Amino acid sequence: MIYISTYPLPGERLTEFADAHAEDMGYELFFDNLSRLSAGSYEGRMKELIEQGKVSVHCPMEGCDLLADDGTELMRHTIDMHKRCFELAQAVGAPYVVIHPCSLEPFDSEKTLIRRLRLNERMYMTAGLAEPYGVKILLENIGSWRENNLMVTEEDFIALSKGDKWGMLLDTGHANVNGWDIPSLIRTLGSRIKGFHLHDNDGMTDSHQPIYNGTIPWNDVFAAISEMPSPPDLTVEYNPKYADDIMAAVGIIRNELPHKAI
Repeated sequence: MIYISTYPLPGERLTEFADAHAEDMGYELFFDNLSRLSAGSYEGRMKELIEQGKVSVHCPMEGCDLLADDGTELMRHTIDMHKRCFELAQAVGAPYVVIHPCSLEPFDSEKTLIRRLRLNERMYMTAGLAEPYGVKILLENIGSWRENNLMVTEEDFIALSKGDKWGMLLDTGHANVNGWDIPSLIRTLGSRIKGFHLHDNDGMTDSHQPIYNGTIPWNDVFAAISEMPSPPDLTVEYNPKYADDIMAAVGIIRNELPHKAI
């Protein structure tokens, strides 16, 4: 199924977009901007989308870090916010919550390594938090080696895909800024990838540009996705300044992946 991330569509912009494009697609609710407008037509339109079973959820990011040191206020706050997110996901019947495991604050190489080594254990912890709500989780690849905040290397992503408590979500833009071979990775992991965040960049900066605007080899990426044994969820996650290009992306996906974009 095609989803639209609400990251570039906070509050009333989401209702306006949904009203203008009443098509068969879903919305990935970006937790951090859901509360910017919470009355009247917004709540009513959101209820309609939820009743149609067209929503997934992206976990909180602002002020959260699942790789924070144990016992810190930051870790306690992060756990509390993720519980709220899982409660929301349960309430709206979301098929999963996308887990963005940490902030993108840069760290020195020693601290970065310590945090990377925590990720497997913290994913099991997060799955445990989600379980009482009946919510599944997907781990997203995040960070950039140039920014000293890369928390998931390509090798880590492959290893973590073997975890039995979560699925994987491949973010094409994040993969591109780290030089990953995206088509090869898709073919390696196959159905272990449950979803994608689709956006482009210049290979240097995570700018969330429209498909075909950057250096990602989209023909090869779409070919690899077309070979997947089961249809993954395909989420358009653009920078807010490219919100007007979202429907063009939907058209591209439907044209390139007619049997997957359902």
